Amino acid sequence: MYERLPPLEQEEDGDDDSMAVRRRRRWLKMAVWALSTALSVAFAWRVAAVMPAPAMKAAVGGMTSTVAVAGFYLLFVHRPAAISSYSELDTCKHEQASSKLDQIL
Repeated sequence: MYERLPPLEQEEDGDDDSMAVRRRRRWLKMAVWALSTALSVAFAWRVAAVMPAPAMKAAVGGMTSTVAVAGFYLLFVHRPAAISSYSELDTCKHEQASSKLDQIL
């Protein structure tokens, strides 16, 4: 559903349709994050139950928390640098790469 939405470049005009697309995109991101976090917590709960030491249980909980927070950051906070052309990604020569590509690498 997310991939079938119009690209970001086509919704810059600010009309009602573009706002609906933005809301839909954000709602889908929130649903994906919530479901993936719930799956991670459920898995960690089961793994922590078989761990012999409390420190190992805490480590499993800490890793799960880190994954949930990193997922939230990457989906909602982080804004990646724009690439002017995807053909720039195909080159292996550093001299031919743009400054935006240098930021990504």
